[in-house]
Amino acid sequence: MKESELAEVSSGQCGEQVPETPLELRGPTDAQLLGAYTATQSEDAFAEIVARYAGFVYSSALRQTENPMVAEEITQAVFVLLARKASAFGRETVLPGWLFRAVRYAAMDFRKVETRRLRREREAARMNATDASEEADSALAQIAPLLDEALASLSTKERDAILLRFFAKKSFRDIGETFGGNQNSARLRVVRALEKLQGWFQKRGVALPVGLLSGALLVPSLQAAPPAVVASVTDAIVSGDGAFSVEAFIRGIVRRFWWRRWSWRLGSVMVALLLALVATGWLRKDRVQIGAQTRATAMAIDRALSFGDTNALLASIYYRRAEDEQFKPVLAEFLRAAVTLRQQIRVSFDVQPVRLQIWLWTAEQLFHGQPRRGRDNPPAGRITDDFFQPYLLVMVKARGGWKWDFFASLAPVAARERMRSLQERSALCERITLGIRDGEITTGEQALALLQERVN
Repeated sequence: MKESELAEVSSGQCGEQVPETPLELRGPTDAQLLGAYTATQSEDAFAEIVARYAGFVYSSALRQTENPMVAEEITQAVFVLLARKASAFGRETVLPGWLFRAVRYAAMDFRKVETRRLRREREAARMNATDASEEADSALAQIAPLLDEALASLSTKERDAILLRFFAKKSFRDIGETFGGNQNSARLRVVRALEKLQGWFQKRGVALPVGLLSGALLVPSLQAAPPAVVASVTDAIVSGDGAFSVEAFIRGIVRRFWWRRWSWRLGSVMVALLLALVATGWLRKDRVQIGAQTRATAMAIDRALSFGDTNALLASIYYRRAEDEQFKPVLAEFLRAAVTLRQQIRVSFDVQPVRLQIWLWTAEQLFHGQPRRGRDNPPAGRITDDFFQPYLLVMVKARGGWKWDFFASLAPVAARERMRSLQERSALCERITLGIRDGEITTGEQALALLQERVN
């Protein structure tokens, strides 16, 4: 990239200008809208999300499939899946980045099927086949089919920066806030991402100045989704039903998200197993057993929190000191009170989102003070698992199995203070449960608000 072009990008002059929006005039963020939808099933909140990103999703699907009908089905599938997964999104999730990956996974499945079909057609008519490798008439025509593949080659943060800047039309200040930095760091991130994109295209014989590259990034984002697509998305979310082809795309996206999430972990485990085998002569069977045992512990804790199995929870915890044993009744009482509250809300109001929020609150209270993923180094010689994101489940081998090292990060004084806090939260759950039974609390949302307000 030339110095003049770098200066142009760094100064914010590349492509269309993104004006700075006064703070008081900004609308709700993506996270706030998803939170409102998760908490109250607000159709207006989700409709705002669809309005913001329908064009982006449809355009990306159309570029990758070159089939308007399929692009509409993918668009509907992506937003239906977003509605189903909204409660699992963390604050660090960049929504345009998630939408981009979902579209790409669906398009990959479509192209795989389409490639097989075309191969069969070519084999059937190979004697009359024509050359379909004509070069595009312009640079932009060459960019469009490759654009999403080029974006996929970037790192997650670089891609998210490009999507926020050129597709979501965010200012550098907004991008900086998203990544926890400032507008200067956002400019630098965009510049580096553009340089990588430029190099990616050059390796494939497409030479692009930065102006044309930024223009190519802007053009697809300006294509509006057909009104019928937005309407079909809204209908599918409200009714809960979708066409068979849409459900097929949803299953494909979920499968690829799952594989992307777990493939690198599986690869890391295999590398670790190989190194351990070479260095120490450990049997692969031992390593597999360790993985199965630790995951069984995580699942046991998850089931205990879901069904109020206090015995399973207490049996899964490793008590480092003799005095830690005295806290068993406190832990059991807290879990019992929280589960009783969830059950009472189910009986009285039957609101699934509220019960889910209370489940998450219960886990958060138990994991308060525990190591967090990416922040605290796990204790040496112990195994960690991020089943309960964003917290790390630290486990230690004890009594022939793997147990939750709950008290590893709590000194005796801190442990006593933590147990006192759990006792207060147990009493709070009991008061709210009694308030529901007595008719003083009339909605699940009111109960959740009281729970969070009193704790905060």
